[in-house]
Amino acid sequence: MTAPTTIPTWADGAGTTVVGSLTVTAVNWRSSIASGGSITRYIFSGSPSLASVVAGHEIEVSGCANAIHDGTLRVTAANDADNWIEAYNPDVTSSGTDETGSSASAAILAGAPRKKEPSASKKALGARSPEKPSDGHLNWILYWVCAWIEYFANGGSIILRSGIAAWKAVTRTFSGAELIQGQGWYRFDPDATDEPGEGFIPQDSGAGLGIIESAHPDAMAAMLAAFVPEILPPVQAVLNFDSVSAGAVGTPLTVTVPGAVVGDQVILGPPSGIDTGLMWAGFVSAANTVQIRLFNGTGSPINPAEATWSVTVVRPNSMPVITTRGLKIFVNLIGGVYDSTSLEADLGIADNEAAFNLLVNSRQHRAALLDGGTIEAIISGSATADAIILATGGY
Repeated sequence: MTAPTTIPTWADGAGTTVVGSLTVTAVNWRSSIASGGSITRYIFSGSPSLASVVAGHEIEVSGCANAIHDGTLRVTAANDADNWIEAYNPDVTSSGTDETGSSASAAILAGAPRKKEPSASKKALGARSPEKPSDGHLNWILYWVCAWIEYFANGGSIILRSGIAAWKAVTRTFSGAELIQGQGWYRFDPDATDEPGEGFIPQDSGAGLGIIESAHPDAMAAMLAAFVPEILPPVQAVLNFDSVSAGAVGTPLTVTVPGAVVGDQVILGPPSGIDTGLMWAGFVSAANTVQIRLFNGTGSPINPAEATWSVTVVRPNSMPVITTRGLKIFVNLIGGVYDSTSLEADLGIADNEAAFNLLVNSRQHRAALLDGGTIEAIISGSATADAIILATGGY
């Protein structure tokens, strides 16, 4: 099947304005029509000139207190002296929807398509045999059918949400895919349940989950940032070691490396002229301090010349300690899915508390979550999460 060469349209003409800028002050039911609907009178403020209005024109109304009175309707009568027109409305059945003190807008048109959105009760009931839809109802239906055809034909099937909160605010019942700005493509599964590693986003109301299918580069960077070893800026220092006795470890020297903490890994870059037979090792001996030791593996003393050493400190990758459940919690926190209440509820699910404990024992993940901002506030607002943070070193 090939795409149609033209996109259909229906009832999208504007018509010609006969009288514009009318303000409706009241809408009153006048009489019923045997085939359904009624004649409704629209009364206007001021003294508009209605002398040119005739039966068969259209009145276009918007902003009525009762939306049932809005739409583009067929004019059946006009009275210039008393400032009113009457029109056929297929949805009004009695005076129960009358209104006064209205400030709706209206215009009288010639050659405009009559479009009337059916009332909620009419939509629920539909057309009943042998009833025939009014021109207003039929035009409204076909207008929107053609509008949606045009929408999809022009690539409008891509639904873009401004963020996770905007996605959650929509209640869905059918499967579909949507693009969340800065996050990626999410597929909605109405039957999905909250399983580890599965859909990450619940709706604010209604069943089902949004399941990520393709992550946005920004979201991937946020998720992977905690898995990438942190490398502190390399430091160069001129060191002058004492003579190292044969088969012994010499007197160590220290180098200041800002940000280094005990447990970090150290990579040493010795000078190019290092003496043959010397071996070296470095470790973080205290905060911001790297200690370097030399071992003389020969049978004679070695007195190293003063030279420049390079010291690089690396925070190791902590990914192996993160469980699938922990990864889900991490992504939900980074992605803005949780508030304190929903985080506390999730930590009440079996094994999730232990997963969170492992998560925050990873130095990189802990640093990403305890950001001093929104995420940290969400964590501190959850009694269970707050207790785990305090028990594992605090904020």
